[in-house]
Amino acid sequence: MCNTRLKVLLCLTVLAHLSLYLGNIVALGYLIFNQPWYFGVIACTFGFSPAMNGVFCAFTNLENYYRLKLKLPIIEDDALSFYLRKLFNRGNVIKIIN
Repeated sequence: MCNTRLKVLLCLTVLAHLSLYLGNIVALGYLIFNQPWYFGVIACTFGFSPAMNGVFCAFTNLENYYRLKLKLPIIEDDALSFYLRKLFNRGNVIKIIN
């Protein structure tokens, strides 16, 4: 596979992964404000349990596969903190702490 195709696939995977994060945040807000508390607690526990136990989702594994092929650093923890560290280390986002 050529590098351009792998880069495009990696970008699509990253976009899908970040949209999954955004969808979960929106769904969590919906559960908190529009459902009884007992539905929200169960959903939050079910959703956050794999993340807190160090289980990678399928998107993280797929991203790591493409990253290995492109000789890029892999994601060793969760993807959201990986990308937030990248943004803050490069100075692309306004720094909160000076």
